[in-house]
Amino acid sequence: MNQTLQQLIPVNDGGQVSAGHKLQATIAQGAGNAAGLIVAGTDLGLTAASLDNTAGTLGAVAGKLEANTTGTIDNTAGRIEAAQNITLARPASPIPTAP
Repeated sequence: MNQTLQQLIPVNDGGQVSAGHKLQATIAQGAGNAAGLIVAGTDLGLTAASLDNTAGTLGAVAGKLEANTTGTIDNTAGRIEAAQNITLARPASPIPTAP
């Protein structure tokens, strides 16, 4: 079964979120997964302002993983795994120009 998660401020620190098939999470602010586990049986998609995956695990067992943020992704001592492609994206910063 596919799962969709939409929350304002989800914190999964030390917790587990899983789906047997596809999991799509959309978070209005920062997502916390410190020492947590977020895993999907197929594809995992995560959209958030920022992502703290410190010592956490994000996984797409038989599919692709896509994380889109407008801020930082902290994966210190964390794991991001997928059977297929992994895409970590955030908007490009403007290139400064000399006056």
